[in-house]
Amino acid sequence: MRKYSWLLSILLALSVLVAACAGAAPADTGGGEAMAEEEPAAEEEAASGPQYGGTLRLLLSETSPTYYSWEVSIAFDAVDANTMTKLVPSTGEIVGDLAESWDISDDGLTYTFRIHQNVRWHDGEALTAEDIAWSYNTVTDPEAQSIWGQKLSDIVGFEAYQAGEIDTLEGVQVVDDHTLQITLQRPNAFFPSVLPDVSIWPKHILGDVPRGELRNHQFWVDQRIGSGPFKYAREVPGEFVEFTRNDDYFKGKPYIETVLMVRGSRDAHITALEAGEVDGPMGEMSPQEVEHLNAMPHLFAGGAGGVSLPMFMAIKQTKPELNLQFRQAVAHAIDRDAILEEIFKEQVMMIDSFIPGGPYMKPNLEHWNYDPELSRQLLEEGGWDPERELYIFYYYQQAWAHEMMTAIQAYLADVGIKSRIRYGDWSVDEQDWYLTDTADIEMGAQSLFGSPDNFIQVSGCEYEYPAGWNGTHYCNERFDELFQMAKTTTDEGARTDAYYEAQDILNEDLPFVWLFSKPAGIVYNNRVHIESDGLYIWRRQFEKDIHLWWIEE
Repeated sequence: MRKYSWLLSILLALSVLVAACAGAAPADTGGGEAMAEEEPAAEEEAASGPQYGGTLRLLLSETSPTYYSWEVSIAFDAVDANTMTKLVPSTGEIVGDLAESWDISDDGLTYTFRIHQNVRWHDGEALTAEDIAWSYNTVTDPEAQSIWGQKLSDIVGFEAYQAGEIDTLEGVQVVDDHTLQITLQRPNAFFPSVLPDVSIWPKHILGDVPRGELRNHQFWVDQRIGSGPFKYAREVPGEFVEFTRNDDYFKGKPYIETVLMVRGSRDAHITALEAGEVDGPMGEMSPQEVEHLNAMPHLFAGGAGGVSLPMFMAIKQTKPELNLQFRQAVAHAIDRDAILEEIFKEQVMMIDSFIPGGPYMKPNLEHWNYDPELSRQLLEEGGWDPERELYIFYYYQQAWAHEMMTAIQAYLADVGIKSRIRYGDWSVDEQDWYLTDTADIEMGAQSLFGSPDNFIQVSGCEYEYPAGWNGTHYCNERFDELFQMAKTTTDEGARTDAYYEAQDILNEDLPFVWLFSKPAGIVYNNRVHIESDGLYIWRRQFEKDIHLWWIEE
């Protein structure tokens, strides 16, 4: 049996560092006057089925970098807004949200969406196809500063609209109040899967606001008018954001009366979950956390319906010293087998591709095995300066992330790479990784969110921030061409071949050192009956059916 004593000694020796990164858990989550203590729900089955009433206590980070819906994934959107389509987490299927149904023309270019007819904004105005057309025109306007605009790049007129040559997206046409037609420049088999990223907002309120002023508009802070199952009520700064039930929600009156999004650190949220003071759900749980929390009778802890996140180390391509030999050396320096066994307790899957499974994952890809001697040789061949200090950034605050990054730092040191690792929130991530290129490597993950095509956001030539999430500056025109082929072809065999070749290219260029595909473990208070078809923490898709949730008092 293989021994991992070296990794264990690293983890033990650096456990003080890990604890410092994770921080001590505050005793109070700051619920204010609305956070009355509640006894954990009994474990027995509900006697009478769904009940109306109660307060759902969701989780929110200590600080939000922005409330602007179209810049980052905003937690609020899940409860007070809607999108054209949504993801079914348990199957990966895309179904309608605002869209009641849609048709696709025989050539695959024209989508005709029929919008639910009884949708109203929280101020009583009707939501129509005009609002959706305005939202899509706004999110693709460069002045609106949205990272999601590039997702709609297949729509006819996108390039001319971005360049300011035309005033509206030609391919977005309002047929009538409840019918929207979208015409693409080329077929895109995954087009409906990009629409859950773009929340729809009211044209009658925001339509006259200059696009360049939208990001900082007061609407997002305390004047939010959405169409979702809950209405924005108030915020107690530093404590919680409150939403009240939308009795006129078009999918039916929600069971829950009030939603509180409780601010706090991850450690504070775990402490509050243990005490029954918040409900969750909380995602990205380690196997140890799932085991610990699942032993508590008032909590459910387990997997999230097969959902997983491919994790990798993204490496800057614009720094000459981070050349191909260096990137190969990093790949060979890390003992992923040891990390898998000692940190993740074999509850993650090692990956060699951005596609962690399914029909598009190429079998027998080159595997970057642990070989420290070869790593040192590659560093010497590539001219690596052993006095150069590498800056590695990561944004996951969970214990497993601190432990893994500590281990990776030690593995790199063993082959002669000095490094400093830093955990930070979005503000640090944006500044050091995306805007200034200060960081050399970022440990991150990218959800495929229903389609392998979504990986182009972190790897495509046209997706450098803020158009997308490509912070490495990687650009391979053939790679981009293959992604385009994969989403436009109607030939499933050709699509598979395109993804196969794309995986070969990434493994040869190695802008990403592949790590693991990590199942998204979750925990929540079992007094909450979650009726969603599977749970998906990423981009809050698990809350798309929050109107069906109910609380057993």
